[in-house]
Amino acid sequence: PAQEEINELNQSLVKAEQFLLKALNADPDYKSAREGMGRAVLLHFESALAERNWSQADEKFQLACTYRFSKDEASEAKHRLEDARTQRCQEIGNRVNELMKDAALGANRGTPHEKAKPELLSLGSPELVEALLPYLNSHTPEQQVLALECLMWQGNFTSPLQLARKVALHLNAFGPDGKENPFHVRVAALDAVCRLMPEDFDI
Repeated sequence: PAQEEINELNQSLVKAEQFLLKALNADPDYKSAREGMGRAVLLHFESALAERNWSQADEKFQLACTYRFSKDEASEAKHRLEDARTQRCQEIGNRVNELMKDAALGANRGTPHEKAKPELLSLGSPELVEALLPYLNSHTPEQQVLALECLMWQGNFTSPLQLARKVALHLNAFGPDGKENPFHVRVAALDAVCRLMPEDFDI
């Protein structure tokens, strides 16, 4: 289904859950409301799992444990959630490594920077942040710049302040490991810090 339809479904489920929770708060033994809540949170869990919205999937899993799942069903759903997370993390990590290996080829790379960057940005997630961070300390400037120009847009998936502090280590002429930072790497680091921390925070 189109993303718009998915969003509408999720909004409908939120409204249904809110309505049913009010009914259950008024009467915890209200059987029809409890059954309806179980169906709603199960649908919401499956939707969040399909969208790889892990925080929402966690929330709906907990509600489903209360209103729907048996012990065995809860165990099976937990394994599915963990497996989906692991698989997505591996997929993102593998693609990051492929594009970074390609970036190290410089002028001979198969995927130019202008195409590699939007592809990585389309994977925006906490998993992408974790996969990109090691490349901040790469000895290949092309890898550093690609990582910096993608990380600068990941403030919604991690602590912007903590990420800005890691990026700021590359503002100086020499990096944390004593390696010289080329000028264009320092410029990319400055752009990233300004994007992540637009206010005058002490990083």
